[in-house]
Amino acid sequence: MNARQAIKESMNTSNMIVHAYLEDLSDEELLVRPVEGANHIAWQLGHMISSEHNLTEMTCPGSMPPLPEGFANKYT
Repeated sequence: MNARQAIKESMNTSNMIVHAYLEDLSDEELLVRPVEGANHIAWQLGHMISSEHNLTEMTCPGSMPPLPEGFANKYT
């Protein structure tokens, strides 16, 4: 396995894990706060998407499609 294959396999594994964790949750359940003042799962996912987008853009400028208008600000 070369480096490109290893990266692709790692990304595929991460994608499978996220889907396995979330596939049984309804939209309403994604918005439930585990305790008062904590962020819900939907916010945590948005924050991870925004963070990964920013990290990738810092490494390879122009390589990512833009996030929807206001997305990054919503998950800071």
